[in-house]
Amino acid sequence: MPELAVLSKHVKEYRDKCNESQEEFAENCGISKETLGLIERAKGNPTLETLQKIAAYTGTTVADMLMVSTLPPKEETTSECTILSN
Repeated sequence: MPELAVLSKHVKEYRDKCNESQEEFAENCGISKETLGLIERAKGNPTLETLQKIAAYTGTTVADMLMVSTLPPKEETTSECTILSN
């Protein structure tokens, strides 16, 4: 599976686990809704900075977002959507 497709799948799953709209998730990550839409549709090339912002918000790593065998972990809901169990 190409990296952009893997990234797209993971970002959508993270956003679903946060139970947020694209607009809410993008704002909370510090990226534009348009950029998030491109990522979720596996279009364009997000910058490392963009990927780091998403990773920081979701409590994961850029490497995990690109790994084929990595599925988002079980959700732990907080006021900030860090979804990784520590």
